[in-house]
Amino acid sequence: MKHHMVLIFMVQNKLKTNNSAPKCSLKFSLECVILRKFKRVYLFHLLFVHYFSYYYVISLETELD
Repeated sequence: MKHHMVLIFMVQNKLKTNNSAPKCSLKFSLECVILRKFKRVYLFHLLFVHYFSYYYVISLETELD
């Protein structure tokens, strides 16, 4: 689980520093994997990145189980 958490935080950091996050996420294969596996949660996080960052991580943890 720790390994997945690291990848999730990498995506969060990029979303917070790039306004074109959906396009930017396609540049890296690791982020593409997260986008495919957790598409709904990922898109939700794009809309509320500043307010639901921790909720986003918890949701992905649940999906991985």
